[in-house]
Amino acid sequence: MSTIWDGEYGYDAYREILNYLKLNFSLNYLIREIPQILSQIHRPKFIIRHDVTTAPEKALVMAELESGMAVASTYLFCTDASDYEYDAGDTPGIIDGIRGLGHEVGLHYAIDPAEGSRGPTPAFIDKDIRARCGKLETITRGPVFSVSLNDSSLKSPGRSLFLGSKVNAAAPMMMEWHLVDTDPPWKMDAIAPRPARPYEALLQLVIHPHLWG
Repeated sequence: MSTIWDGEYGYDAYREILNYLKLNFSLNYLIREIPQILSQIHRPKFIIRHDVTTAPEKALVMAELESGMAVASTYLFCTDASDYEYDAGDTPGIIDGIRGLGHEVGLHYAIDPAEGSRGPTPAFIDKDIRARCGKLETITRGPVFSVSLNDSSLKSPGRSLFLGSKVNAAAPMMMEWHLVDTDPPWKMDAIAPRPARPYEALLQLVIHPHLWG
C-alpha cells in the first residue's frame, strides 16, 4: 500500500502532498464555498483547512507555499489564543498577507472553559461565534464566513452545515472524509478519490501550520 505522507513535517513533504492532490482531484475549494458547490459540481474535490492555534507566522509561510502552487486554503484563527493576539503584534499583518494571497480567513472557535464546564447551550454557542467573528472582522475588514471547532462535542444541528450562521468545517457532512496531520501516515487508499462515490467525494485535510517547517 503506497504511502502519500509518512509523517515528516517538512515543507518539501507538504509540496508532495499538494502535488498529489492537484494530480488526482479535479477541484479545490475554500470552506466558505462548500454550501454552493456540494450539489452543483459532481467531481472529486478537496479543501485544506488550517487551524491556527499557535505560531501564526508559520501559517503565512504555508500560505505562500500554497499560493506558489495555485492552491487556495482556509486559515482559521483563534481570537483567544494563548501565545498570540489576533489584533496585535505581527498577527494582523499576517492575516492581511494570507488574504492577499487569495486564501480565506475564518475563526477557530475555542469555547471559554467556564462555559464549557456548564454545558453551553446552542443559543450561547451561536451568539458567541457571531461575536468572535465580529471581532475578527475588525482585522479582515470584511465578513468571516467559516468556523472550525476545537471541541468535538459541539455539533451543528442535524445535518446542517452551519453554526452561528457560519459554515462549520466540523459539520458531519464536512467530516465524512477527512485526514488530520496529527495522525500520520496517509496511505493512498485514504487520500485517493473514491471510485465508489466519484461524484460526491469531498476530502478535507486538517492542517496545523505550527507543526510544519
